Amino acid sequence: MISHDQIAVRAWAVQQISHGPLFVATTGVFARDTAALIEVAVVDSDGDTRINTLIRSALPLPRWAQLRHRLTPSQVRTAPRAERIAPDLAETILWERVISWNARAASTLVATCLHATGHATPVSCWDELRPAYARYIGDWMPQARRYRSVGLPGRGPLALQCARAVLNAMRDMAGLDELDFPPAQRGRPLPLLDERDPDEDPDAWIE
Repeated sequence: MISHDQIAVRAWAVQQISHGPLFVATTGVFARDTAALIEVAVVDSDGDTRINTLIRSALPLPRWAQLRHRLTPSQVRTAPRAERIAPDLAETILWERVISWNARAASTLVATCLHATGHATPVSCWDELRPAYARYIGDWMPQARRYRSVGLPGRGPLALQCARAVLNAMRDMAGLDELDFPPAQRGRPLPLLDERDPDEDPDAWIE
């Protein structure tokens, strides 16, 4: 069964790669019945970065998120507003095949951002790599009757690192060589025009 599943997963990965999907990774905050997109990275199947940016959030940045993603509240507070990011994001993923490690979280965060800014954007499909990669690794747990969940190899605290890692995991599954990437850097806004508090003057920054 394991070898059969691995063959099926490899065939699926080969087919997905042939369609030239986009690989999307996000960082966000979920609070009760709302969510806020804080960082998004989009990489195409050739490894080129299409989008890599922080997004200003109205929700406070939890301490665990600051540590896990190496973010500071000031970085988020001075990042571009969602209204400025949404048009490019919507145009990039419109009717595209999208793959994420955790598709539910990524699609929810992106959809929340786009809907809030009036950019409801349909995609062709949004697939999750995590269960397929678990079948590819093939660590079967007989008592639980499922494959053991595995972490994403090569992931990092930055969304861009995670998007690249998803692409390379997919390439590995398809029997292709992994791509070499330069060190990932987080998209940083340029300094504020003056020393005013960005909370008092939210638009006092330069893209």
